[in-house]
Amino acid sequence: MTMAVIEAEGLTRRLAGEVTVTLVEDATLAVHQGEFVAITGASGSGKSSLLYLLGLLDRPTSGRIWLRGDETSTLEEDTLAGLRLAEVGFVFQFHFLLPEFSAQENVMLPMQRLGRLQQSEIGARPSRSRGRNGETSEAAFGWAKPAGCDRSRTSQ
Repeated sequence: MTMAVIEAEGLTRRLAGEVTVTLVEDATLAVHQGEFVAITGASGSGKSSLLYLLGLLDRPTSGRIWLRGDETSTLEEDTLAGLRLAEVGFVFQFHFLLPEFSAQENVMLPMQRLGRLQQSEIGARPSRSRGRNGETSEAAFGWAKPAGCDRSRTSQ
């Protein structure tokens, strides 16, 4: 079998306070290239907390996470931010598009930050994606002010 794209062992996340709250306890999993994984459970069972840990948005209280074989627990915040930008895709429940930018500009921002593509290619990618989804104009897609379902689709 191939190396896991992301692997977690013994992940636990607790919030300290007057009463300690356990968000995730002893989670272990491995996801390999090409696999589709669903994390299901009742409301409040820790699904989002686990995803925040796997997405390197939060740090576990204990346990370890490997991204493409590299252990992440000792990495600095700037390094983690770079990994999130380049390696981890994340669609939030609440679609955090920056309101001062159009939807197309929101889509282009991470590509510009990565610096791997020419500006002309960065501008063309969102338009090609709209075309694959059957939208042909800015107005049809709602680039300027996307509604809820469009924000979800844009943030993907």
